[in-house]
Amino acid sequence: ITLFTYYSSTQYSYLGCLLAAFGGSNMLPGYCGTNTLDKGGSYDTILSTVCAITLIVVYDVLLSPGRASTMAYDALDGSVETLQKALGMHFDPAVECVHFHKGELLTSIGGAEGMGAEAYNEPR
Repeated sequence: ITLFTYYSSTQYSYLGCLLAAFGGSNMLPGYCGTNTLDKGGSYDTILSTVCAITLIVVYDVLLSPGRASTMAYDALDGSVETLQKALGMHFDPAVECVHFHKGELLTSIGGAEGMGAEAYNEPR
């Protein structure tokens, strides 16, 4: 179940990976009938996991490029500016040869659409 969650979910894949790594080793120890409790090993495992997760969170906070909703807004704002520039050049009588902005405009709108989908998953 945990590997299914890891491979099929984009939002909970990290949780599925952690459950697969730590849950499987405790559920399938390979021996039956003996109940030994290794408190030192369990403590070390929990401590190393907490330290690793703390490092991941710190790096994510320090090196994050920004919120997805802000980047979606900026990309959409940039596409509106590109459209205004293209229309200004199109209706300007001084411009003899008009440059097409279709590719640049579609790329900007596509980026805004992708960031908008990511912004949907942001906590609010």
